[in-house]
Amino acid sequence: MFNARKHMGLEMIVGIGAGAIGTYMLVDEERRNHIYKITDHLIADSVYRRIDNRPLNLPLKQSFMVTGYHSYQAVKRYKKVYAALQEMGDADPRELEKLFDIE
Repeated sequence: MFNARKHMGLEMIVGIGAGAIGTYMLVDEERRNHIYKITDHLIADSVYRRIDNRPLNLPLKQSFMVTGYHSYQAVKRYKKVYAALQEMGDADPRELEKLFDIE
């Protein structure tokens, strides 16, 4: 016999679960975009400083909370870029621009 209450409760649980997963994915994607913007700004600022023949003054290295795969990839990119900037020091601006291609 079909029980409407159990069926409705199951639909609600599945709906809430799907909504929670969707929200989690959206938050992780927004976090990724935010970290990418910070990384791109760091590169751009470094390029502009070198064009003006000013030394690179890197800000303190930021730490980010990883909430999923996308934010993990963004944090990994940020760390690579930051390390490369530390190594390059007073490199040519064209060399610094290549850091935009790091994935």
